[in-house]
Amino acid sequence: MELDCEIQEYKGQDQLVVKSHIAATGSATSFMPKAPWDLVVSDLKSRWQETAAKTTEKHGEFLKSFFRNITNPERVASFPDQDRDFENHPGSMKIHHAYTHGLLEHTVEVMEIAKDICIRMNLSERETSLAIVGAAIHDVGKLVEVDVVGAKYEQSSTCKSFGWTSNTHLYSGLIMF
Repeated sequence: MELDCEIQEYKGQDQLVVKSHIAATGSATSFMPKAPWDLVVSDLKSRWQETAAKTTEKHGEFLKSFFRNITNPERVASFPDQDRDFENHPGSMKIHHAYTHGLLEHTVEVMEIAKDICIRMNLSERETSLAIVGAAIHDVGKLVEVDVVGAKYEQSSTCKSFGWTSNTHLYSGLIMF
């Protein structure tokens, strides 16, 4: 938004008087919270691919398909009335990763942690693969749980309609699958 303002005095106090304004162009997401550090989405996608490469061929194909589907809002069809964009979605409404790209960042971090734990525990390729897949899908329900409303995050109307009040992404994820 562009403002043309001047300072005037009113009852002994300075006040800002807006003479004219030009509305901002673009979407409300431009005003959404951002990560407190430089978050590069292409790096997160590469980290996803690197970690997914540690899975078995069967699980790797599942993850490739899963990633393709959840990063394409038109293909997340369980709740077609909602704009579901995994890549840009927040990781939560308030607590952790509550900013644009937060869900992708959190999911990649959990996948990497799962892989590292499996390696340290000398788990089999199959067990490691399953742990990485589980990490990848553990919060997918947040695509349904959190709505972007204007320039803030809220619990979705879908979850409210079911009467869900907390940890609704657990239920939402089950419905999506």
